[in-house]
Amino acid sequence: MARPSISRQNQQGSTLIEALIAMAIFAISILALIALQGFTIRANSENQYRGQATYLANSLIGQMWAARASASFATNFAFNSGHTCDGSSTSSSQAEVSNWLSSISSTLPNATAARQSVTIASTLSGSANQVTVTICWQNTSDSDVRHFTTTTLIPTS
Repeated sequence: MARPSISRQNQQGSTLIEALIAMAIFAISILALIALQGFTIRANSENQYRGQATYLANSLIGQMWAARASASFATNFAFNSGHTCDGSSTSSSQAEVSNWLSSISSTLPNATAARQSVTIASTLSGSANQVTVTICWQNTSDSDVRHFTTTTLIPTS
């Protein structure tokens, strides 16, 4: 059986259509890669802020460990207890906490002193203090307040 022949006139422009489809697929792929790159940059920025918050919380805990035998330990370090990220306090008269708060404000975006919290509670045995440090910040491009909280026990002597 003979195959019907297809005239060249019916095939004109098919290569052009194939090329246009290939270019469209390529353009969509490039746009997807650009979106992925933007997501990666935002995630990297968020991880950087979380790492800085971890460092700042641990630096305050280190200062607390060094001053744990002080009779005024709780009054020197407690700040904005029980108010986590709500902005209900504004300042501290203690030098240790004031310096720490200024470090936070200069390192993290929208991390005002009013959003930070340091809670100190004695344990049942009285041999240690349970310290909870919460650091809050808000990215300029995000409406959610981010926070990092760490809790540790610091012996009283």
